Amino acid sequence: MSLTFFFEISKLMNREFIFIPRC
Repeated sequence: MSLTFFFEISKLMNREFIFIPRC
């Protein structure tokens, strides 16, 4: 999983997703 992929999903779902801390 690339950061770009995560960013794209976050835009589709919610920007808050990106704010979630990485465990």
